[in-house]
Amino acid sequence: MTLPGVTRAVARNIVEYRQAIGRFNKVEDLALVSGIGADRLDEIRPEICVNKRKNQSAEVSPPPHHSSRPPLDVNTATVFQLMTVRGINQELAAAIVEYRDRRGDFFSLDDLLKVG
Repeated sequence: MTLPGVTRAVARNIVEYRQAIGRFNKVEDLALVSGIGADRLDEIRPEICVNKRKNQSAEVSPPPHHSSRPPLDVNTATVFQLMTVRGINQELAAAIVEYRDRRGDFFSLDDLLKVG
């Protein structure tokens, strides 16, 4: 939801589509999601990437061409570390940490949609 033009409804559509088809194999697959399309995909393309390997726990990382820093583990990151991720402000970072402290570790990126 921190991507340009991606509302809560569009974020849900992405999650539901991914659950229906499995993993996204390429960034262009997102254009098939209701609410994305080619134009919105062009807007968000610089902000996203598709990871070929399956993660055991949720990681938030920028596309490889944006930074050389390692992925950030949301299960151990502090509020200040989370705030270094583009689109995560202090309020959202605090909500992520509070949710994690109450409910336990995140196991998928879908779990992050439950925050807030």
